[in-house]
Amino acid sequence: MATHAGHERFGRLIGRTAVLPIMARRIPIIEDEAVDPEFGTGAVKVTPAHDLDDYEIGLRHKLDAPTVLTDTGKMNELAGPYVGLDRYEARDAVVRDFEREGLLLKIEPYRHSVAHCERCDTVVEPRISTSGG
Repeated sequence: MATHAGHERFGRLIGRTAVLPIMARRIPIIEDEAVDPEFGTGAVKVTPAHDLDDYEIGLRHKLDAPTVLTDTGKMNELAGPYVGLDRYEARDAVVRDFEREGLLLKIEPYRHSVAHCERCDTVVEPRISTSGG
């Protein structure tokens, strides 16, 4: 998790840890200037293995970069109860689980750019890769 040092709600939590729901994984709460305190809640999840901006944050803070996606877009063993699910099925399952546990306050529409393959028009999921291709 990352927030801005001056954020009135989350700034005081910098240096502590949060528990990732469902997985019960402890994650650090860090301060990074890339976080816009006026956008959304003012705190963001950081997924260094699945987002270019988050990758840069991860490098700055020496964060682990676990990847939960296989080459075929399915969830791997690090995805806990979602292992084997397609990425879209897993996202829907997380929302359902958050709703069931009372962890979801609201869903807001948000426009953003999503990369698509120029040949087959499928969504390109950013992920760390060691292959040269």
